[in-house]
Amino acid sequence: MIRRPPRSTLFPYTTLFRSVAALLLTSCQRDTRYLGNTTPPAGQRLVYANTNEPGTLDPALAAATETWNIINSVFEGLLIYDPVTSQPMAGMATHYEVSADGKEYTFYLRGHRHPQGTRLPDIDSLPQEFTHGAHAPPDSVPAHWSDGSVVTATDFVYSWRRIVDPRTGSPFASDLALILNAKEITAGKSSPDQLGAEARGDFTLHVSLVAPTPWFLGLVTSYPPVPRQAVERAMSAGNPDAWIRQRDLPCNGPFAISEW
Repeated sequence: MIRRPPRSTLFPYTTLFRSVAALLLTSCQRDTRYLGNTTPPAGQRLVYANTNEPGTLDPALAAATETWNIINSVFEGLLIYDPVTSQPMAGMATHYEVSADGKEYTFYLRGHRHPQGTRLPDIDSLPQEFTHGAHAPPDSVPAHWSDGSVVTATDFVYSWRRIVDPRTGSPFASDLALILNAKEITAGKSSPDQLGAEARGDFTLHVSLVAPTPWFLGLVTSYPPVPRQAVERAMSAGNPDAWIRQRDLPCNGPFAISEW
């Protein structure tokens, strides 16, 4: 139980709080560069005041919040979160279908000529304060990595297999355990190519689950693709972590890394 202090004890603290609050309010009125200023900067620049140096920007291995601040800026998943409703919205995928039993999902990526199923809301559904006049590209226009290559369903299959592969040592392998055969792969009882994620063409990703998972759309916002070409080049050179620090790291998000 928390006891309320006697009124005589509260009075000095209340008076002090009011005094401090008055000083803070006075300070805010004198400096409007930040507090109360909602005018966005003119340039395309994003600044984070991270508390610590990021250990890695590899989505399969990063666990700290300050690391994901950056990862979410340079890599984009199938879906992202709506900044107004916090519900999943279009990322690399624009449409999805789910089977009657809730165990089969089909995602249609940007670039698909005839996407089907439920259309995901995109930035055109956001208020003006978020878009500042920008519009979503047509669904038929594919997304690209910053090196010019197209983002395909195979990129997601490769990246998710890498997460559940025990050789990667990802702390998020259990998060994908709801995908068919993921548990067996992580336990070393099956090979990564048995994961229930399949590319059916460049822009169609089919995922099989072990059971109906209503939160699956929210889950896939957290596991973006990684540039296979960069990862495999670093692995063949005997330095599997080097790809994340290369200056020309291929990114598929709104920002690219120019220097670390």
